Amino acid sequence: MANLTDSNNHTFSVGADGDYSSKFSGTTSIGYSFMDYMGPGQPDQDNLVTSIALNWKHNSKTSSNYSLTRAFSPTAQGFSTFSTTFRTGLNHRFTESLSGSSYLSLSRIDYTYPIDFSKSVVSVDESSSMDTFGFGFGLSKPLNKIFSASGNYDFSLMDKGNGSYNRHLVNAQVTGRF
Repeated sequence: MANLTDSNNHTFSVGADGDYSSKFSGTTSIGYSFMDYMGPGQPDQDNLVTSIALNWKHNSKTSSNYSLTRAFSPTAQGFSTFSTTFRTGLNHRFTESLSGSSYLSLSRIDYTYPIDFSKSVVSVDESSSMDTFGFGFGLSKPLNKIFSASGNYDFSLMDKGNGSYNRHLVNAQVTGRF
């Protein structure tokens, strides 16, 4: 287990959101995130963070959404991830009481490891990456004024270069509001 390192994490971001027309709305932001490590030998880490999302209402029953994000996630162990993710989704109302949704996502995650002081040569630029692909779909339906039911399926494929694995998730639930 890696030793915890004292640190300060700061993120500053500015953005805007709005309706561009009756069919288009969206949000955008840009910012800067950094981790200031207080211990000796651990270099500080920083990165530009951005996000853009667009929602498109095709008609009264169908809408779609698109997003592109660049995120930075540092940890107290000196480990960090830089991820770039594209995601698109589609929502459709089949009947007055039955709705469906689907999505497709692609991402690349670049990460660094904490410095290993037990090595004779310390390499700050040790890094690796992982590509992920995912899709899913779901249905939701109100059963009455109190209960609603939903179910979905999600698939993820993670490829780390030296091996890949996938994950299947099936979820079904009934929710009550009293």
